Amino acid sequence: MDIERCIKQNDNGRSVLNFEHVFISDIHWGTHSSRAKALCRALMNIETENLTLIGDIVDGWHMSQKESWNLGDYHRQGMAHVLRMDANKTYIPGNHEDNLRGTIKPFPQHDDKEMMYRKLVGGKLFDIDVKQDTEYTDPKGKKYFVCHGDEFDPKLYSQNDGFWYRFGDKAISKFAAFDHFINENLGTEEFSASSRLKEVFKQISERVTRVKERASDFVKSNGYDGLIYGHSHISGFHNDNGIELINDGCATDGAPEFLVVNDLGEKAILKWHKDY
Repeated sequence: MDIERCIKQNDNGRSVLNFEHVFISDIHWGTHSSRAKALCRALMNIETENLTLIGDIVDGWHMSQKESWNLGDYHRQGMAHVLRMDANKTYIPGNHEDNLRGTIKPFPQHDDKEMMYRKLVGGKLFDIDVKQDTEYTDPKGKKYFVCHGDEFDPKLYSQNDGFWYRFGDKAISKFAAFDHFINENLGTEEFSASSRLKEVFKQISERVTRVKERASDFVKSNGYDGLIYGHSHISGFHNDNGIELINDGCATDGAPEFLVVNDLGEKAILKWHKDY
């Protein structure tokens, strides 16, 4: 993708990146691992006709353990910027926001019962359409299924493996708190001791759960050209015999990542560093 071609003057005369569609997942607002400041900077310099939030935007697992929801300044600013964006917006809750889907599948600590919550799927949150999943046809005419990705990760909800997911999530959170301490006190922004641990954990889980294999089978059987998803935090383009699997990355490891599509249908995963 020619990024220079995507630079345009907005209505205020400021140069910004302009895209046909932006896909962002795994921001995890409300946690120390979220690169909220860097993401705020990115959002201030990007305009898009369409924005799709592909899950784990606010970390409900983490926030549900807090007595009050006191989000940091950049977390709130990022949310406000999304709400102000003049774009067609879609929000697909992820597994860390499973309460917004209406139910939480049983975990051991739930006594094997489904927990009932307010269901937002099928409605609107301010001006944002909330959906379980959606479809996207790019300017080239290719049709993609869009979802968070935990749909292809059945071990996440199993009795035994679900426990290990939670255990790994808590361990990573501890490292993220250390990252936050270092960045706050040394004035850095992209230091991440937890990123390697996350990468190892996610690579192992992806091999064990066969997420890509399950996703590819679903895409083939339903007549799509590809899949756009998040969940694993491992960004990249994967081609399986013509089936395109695109993971848009995350906003928790060093610098935020997201998928962009220009008006020609060209796609790229941007990683927004501090100096930009």
